[in-house]
Amino acid sequence: MLTLVNRYLGVILLSLLLSANAGVSQAAPARADQKPAPQTWSAYPVTAGTVTDVNFDGTGDWVLGQAVLVGFNCIGQTSNTGPGEQRGVEVFDLSTAPKLTGQDRVMLVLNSTGTRINNNIADHHVTLYVGQGDGTLDLADFSAGRLALSFDMFNVDPSLSPYDFQFDVTQTVRRALRHHNRYVTFVLRPDPALKAEVGCFFFSGTGFSDPSGQFVPDKLVIGK
Repeated sequence: MLTLVNRYLGVILLSLLLSANAGVSQAAPARADQKPAPQTWSAYPVTAGTVTDVNFDGTGDWVLGQAVLVGFNCIGQTSNTGPGEQRGVEVFDLSTAPKLTGQDRVMLVLNSTGTRINNNIADHHVTLYVGQGDGTLDLADFSAGRLALSFDMFNVDPSLSPYDFQFDVTQTVRRALRHHNRYVTFVLRPDPALKAEVGCFFFSGTGFSDPSGQFVPDKLVIGK
C-alpha cells in the first residue's frame, strides 16, 4: 500500500513540474552569424579654410578661414592675397566617434558650392589628401597628408543632394582611432599642371548657414 502511495505522489509531483515549465518561455539562442545594427554618427568640420602658396615653392604662405577654395590664382592679384595655389583644408574632431565595427563605413560627404574657372581649364580633377590634424588651420596644412584619391569635379552624384560627392574614408578614420588621434585633416588640392590658369572650386566648410540647404557644410558620417 505504501509503495502505491509513493508512486501516486511521484506522479503528481512530476505533473506539477511539467506544468510549471510549460509556462516558461525559453530564450532563443543567438545566431552565430547575427550582426549588430549599423551605428550612426556624424560630424562637421571643427575648422576649415584655404591655405595659399603665393610663390609656388611648395609651402603655405597665408591662411584664409572658413572659405574652402581649391585652384590657382583665384583670390586676388595683390601681394598679400595672391596669386598662388589655393588648397582647401577641413579638420574633423573624432573624439565622439564610436569604436568602429567590421561593417561600419565612414564617408566624407562634400558639398560643392560653386566654381570660378576660365575657359582654358579642361581638367577638372581634384585630389584628396588625408592626414593627422591638430584641431587648427595653419600654414603646415598646405602640405599635410598623403594621397587618398582623385575625382572629377563635374562628375557629381545627384542622389546625394544637397551634397555632391561621397568618399569612403573608413580606413583613414579607423587608423586615426586606433592610434588615438583626435583629429583628422582632409586637404583638397588642384591639378598642378594648371598653375598658370585662373580658377577655383568652392566647397562648403564651416562658414555657411543657409536654410535652403545649398550651403550645408561638408561632413563625416558613419553609414552602411
